[in-house]
Amino acid sequence: MNTLDRRLAPFLRRWDYISFRHLHVFADAFAGYLRLPATPRLAHPLLRRHGVEIRREPLPPTVHAVWTRDGGDCLIRLSEHLPPGAANFTLWHEWFDLMAHHPDFPNKPPLRTLERCANRFASCISMPEEAVRRTFEELNGRGDKTTVMAARFVVSSSAMRVRLSELNLRWRYDRR
Repeated sequence: MNTLDRRLAPFLRRWDYISFRHLHVFADAFAGYLRLPATPRLAHPLLRRHGVEIRREPLPPTVHAVWTRDGGDCLIRLSEHLPPGAANFTLWHEWFDLMAHHPDFPNKPPLRTLERCANRFASCISMPEEAVRRTFEELNGRGDKTTVMAARFVVSSSAMRVRLSELNLRWRYDRR
């Protein structure tokens, strides 16, 4: 068993079931388990620390990343064309995929559901609700700060727009 699998096993055994609807709870618990900072939550150094090799490679335009296991070794091939924010989000997505294929993952959702869950996990862990709400309030009333927030959370602007929409947060504009 590799470093990642050894580290994940005790955490995953705590869960009876993981659903799309409650992924925010799972993501928050995982962040606590790994003692992640509030923000930014960077997947790359954490994956490396847990023995996952990450290689930037040319991949087809519609493929952001592909993970493989060779024995106990994990490799994530990450598109060389992804900017840092999209790369961070994608690595969190791949982290969830790795967990979902761990023998101690409590349930095996169908592939389509798994991909939706991986995106939701990436969103919840890279942009924790409390931190997003706090930052949103700090910046609100000063125009659309989606780009500023995306940079703070190290995600793409489109991922931040989706997260703000999920949390029903809308910008108010100053009329001065």
